[in-house]
Amino acid sequence: MGGQPPIYRRRAVSDNYGMTNTTNKLRPTVLLAFDALGDYWLRVARGAADVLRDIDVDVHLTHQLPPNRLVNDNQEIKGVIARVASVESMRALQGLRVPIVNVGNARDEIALPRVGVDDRAVGVMLCDHLAACGVRVMAYAGDSTRFARERGAGFVARAKELGATVVGCRVEHKPGTNYGRVLQEWIQAAAPHPLGLACVNDGRADAMINHALLAGLKPGQNPLVIGVDNELVVQLRCRVPLSSVDVPGDAIGRTAAEMLLTLMKGEPPAAPVIIPPVRVVARRSTQPVKVADPAIQRAQLYMAEHATSGVSVDDVVTASRVSRRTLESRFRTHLNSSIHDQLQALRLARARDLLSDTTLPLAEVSRLSGFGGVGHFIKSFKLAAGLTPGQFRVIARGHGEPDAVENEAESE
Repeated sequence: MGGQPPIYRRRAVSDNYGMTNTTNKLRPTVLLAFDALGDYWLRVARGAADVLRDIDVDVHLTHQLPPNRLVNDNQEIKGVIARVASVESMRALQGLRVPIVNVGNARDEIALPRVGVDDRAVGVMLCDHLAACGVRVMAYAGDSTRFARERGAGFVARAKELGATVVGCRVEHKPGTNYGRVLQEWIQAAAPHPLGLACVNDGRADAMINHALLAGLKPGQNPLVIGVDNELVVQLRCRVPLSSVDVPGDAIGRTAAEMLLTLMKGEPPAAPVIIPPVRVVARRSTQPVKVADPAIQRAQLYMAEHATSGVSVDDVVTASRVSRRTLESRFRTHLNSSIHDQLQALRLARARDLLSDTTLPLAEVSRLSGFGGVGHFIKSFKLAAGLTPGQFRVIARGHGEPDAVENEAESE
């Protein structure tokens, strides 16, 4: 596991970053080189620019590598933040003889200081969301990149922990692969249960949804599909509103800029910094599986309406009109989960939304999410997310510091 992401603070303009020669006509410039300029990479660029604009340096965004350190007649490259997707690209950048930070995770052979998302945690989040939607049979569609393999590994390991069945895990991409046929095979293997399909990114998820629509599947056969990156362009073109894991592009960009500045000051390369994914943005593509059992239906309806009001498992049992033992057994059989776990998932999802979208104090987030005291909320959140609520908020919002209430509760 890599280092923890920093708490972002303003840097003094007087700090020296190896850019002492600013009296001539050449402006010191940091190159942001991404071979794809989708919404996610623009968020990475925005995060980096937020840090770099505080010092006397220009920022140049491009999808093509320059032949030398001169961007144009008046800009000279002093550092690079790049998505390095191949050994050839790495060598070309190293030819510039400036510090480089890699914000990709494409190949094992790329040996550069790196900042990126925790791809295994992304896989876990994909699996947890499908399980929370009532899916018991799953598959993963990836490719041959390292991040796709790591997401697949996290997904499969988590499915095994939950007792779910994985009918397929493709972590390679061969020219001519008929993914429509692959999808049909997975759906048939999952029958009579619905298939939960996790995809390496939103582009692959969009393609798999199109394959499903073209196949003319019968009602109930369509898979529940989720992607990664929460890409706006894909959301606009996707024929079904797509659920997606939100990856902290701004935080990755900021952290990469912080790392680059230390390298530009002549300090040794830092250990890779791996940042957890933010949350699942749930949309219609993973609409929860409907269970025919009327007791479970009553329980789910009650939890959806009251989970954030602090209700207990006994309250859910009462609403279901069956005994606790019976309801727990049916939850395990149909949802592969417990009543408590379902309640907790709803509360944690609400807490993630409030931490990401508001500046409410933790005590208020705890209350509105249905937890008891703030101390219990912090411990529950950290157990589930691997981060305290304050640390999660810093990553999700890209700035700030953990709440003082959190620090007090953690020290108890």
